[in-house]
Amino acid sequence: MSDQFVPIAGEQAALHHVVTRPEPGRLAIVLTGAVGISNAHAEGQAWTRFRVNWTRNLPLEPGKRLRPVYWAPFVTLSSFANDNVASNAGWAVDEFGLSNANGPTTFVDVWANLAVRDADGWILRLAYTVHIVGDEI
Repeated sequence: MSDQFVPIAGEQAALHHVVTRPEPGRLAIVLTGAVGISNAHAEGQAWTRFRVNWTRNLPLEPGKRLRPVYWAPFVTLSSFANDNVASNAGWAVDEFGLSNANGPTTFVDVWANLAVRDADGWILRLAYTVHIVGDEI
């Protein structure tokens, strides 16, 4: 992965969530959404790699936090483009995860390592789902 960081472009969209209580004091939360990104484009015919991250508030009652016990994020390409003729074009989500799943929190910090190939290839938007189960404190 390169040291390049790609910023999130604008607001997140398609934000949805489900909260259930599998047992007293424990929450199971599913978050979904899409994020636009900017400047995720290749610099030639070789793979160019990027990292993006964004935060999403957890749907908790005021004053409450969640201590994660289990979590499973998923990030995938939602929109990508090639401006002219595609020559060895490629787009990828190489890895993804959560940065802050180790302690009590009110949000999740999602990250993804991306790759794009072809001088005029772009990654424009990502879609994600985060499943998180934890103790409400």
